[in-house]
Amino acid sequence: MYSWTSRLSSVLTDAISILGLMAICFGVSSYFLAARPQDVNVRVEVTNMFKFNKLDFRPYYNPDRASFEFKLDADLTPIFNWNVKVLFCMLYAEYSTPSHELNQVMLWDKIIERSDVLEGKADTHLIYDRLKGKYSLIDYGNELRDSNVTLKFRWNVTPYVGLSYDQEVIVGEFKLPKQYKKYHRSDYDKIVYDETFDPRMNYGALEN
Repeated sequence: MYSWTSRLSSVLTDAISILGLMAICFGVSSYFLAARPQDVNVRVEVTNMFKFNKLDFRPYYNPDRASFEFKLDADLTPIFNWNVKVLFCMLYAEYSTPSHELNQVMLWDKIIERSDVLEGKADTHLIYDRLKGKYSLIDYGNELRDSNVTLKFRWNVTPYVGLSYDQEVIVGEFKLPKQYKKYHRSDYDKIVYDETFDPRMNYGALEN
């Protein structure tokens, strides 16, 4: 009973129990520190819709495609407290069509890690004067024309301790044109944006 192994086991058991209790307390307390959506200042302005056409993927499908250029100013500083490990934020479009009442398409996303913020590799205040969505707005029902679109900014918090959670705010609304828009490939190739992107991530972006 009084051997060193028994005493070591008792000490380790108590230590693990205390650490577990502390982790639970810290995890619960972080939810009280979590920023409310109205405390996070996000502004998005669509400055150009340089593509709005029908993709030619015959004989399978010919989906509608819209690609945007926009300004983004998102101060995510209030979200970061001591328990935030990774922040995943995204801008997505929400619209309804006769075929589907709710359609949601992601346009842009970004991952911000706390370690990068502390090392100065990332900033919690995102400012882009000229940003192109990583992903195009694609609709396989060909019902994008004359649709009302709501832009929403959502973020997911992955904490050190506790459960991850999502929050979002509405950042804008606009209406798509009634007719498709023609564009010139040469003009598209000359566009330079604030953030680099992989064309392979933009489905159909290089199709005419």
